[in-house]
Amino acid sequence: MKIKEVIDELSMTGSTVAKVTKDKAKIGERRLKEAVHNEGYEYRNKNPKGWFYAGEGEQLLY
Repeated sequence: MKIKEVIDELSMTGSTVAKVTKDKAKIGERRLKEAVHNEGYEYRNKNPKGWFYAGEGEQLLY
């Protein structure tokens, strides 16, 4: 999966990392979280909740 697809899946209501790894990514939950974090994304639990780009430079989606 491309990072854009992962972020789109994670931003859907009711979607979790565990669901995405089981249904779509076919890799472990920890590896998916590491990959998303390595691309500069982080999860915010404050309003608005969700995954956001926090890295430096241009956001890589593909």
